[in-house]
Amino acid sequence: MGEEEGPEQRPHPGLIEAEQRVRAAIDQARRADEPAALALRHAELGMILSAMTRHGDAVPEFLHSLGYIDQLRLGGEHEEQRLLRMSSPAAPPPGSTDIDLNRLEGEVRVALVEALAASGDLRAARHELPRAQPFTKGFFRRRLRRRLDRV
Repeated sequence: MGEEEGPEQRPHPGLIEAEQRVRAAIDQARRADEPAALALRHAELGMILSAMTRHGDAVPEFLHSLGYIDQLRLGGEHEEQRLLRMSSPAAPPPGSTDIDLNRLEGEVRVALVEALAASGDLRAARHELPRAQPFTKGFFRRRLRRRLDRV
């Protein structure tokens, strides 16, 4: 028989529910063909899985998120539209797809390094570290810098 899970090994029920909600949101965003929502939701799912100490499952989610971020950057239209919606009084209010790609990529890259290190893949974590470091520069990114320093 398998080992019984102790209370410290069982994920918090709220995390399980959050995982289910985010997976449903990913399916919905995929059907609606919304790459910004997909980038955000894959990042969110990766962070939830990391919080559940399922770091190996979180890594592909972070990589999916980075893939969608790269896709959104092609041509620069996403950032242009986001800034127009945020600054134009005639534009509709910013929505859930108006994400700051630099901020999201910084969060995802740091979380990816953390997940790789926590899953024991130190070589891959060291490989990803230089890609995450540029996103930790500046006064307002101190929190990301501290997270990388802990890894």
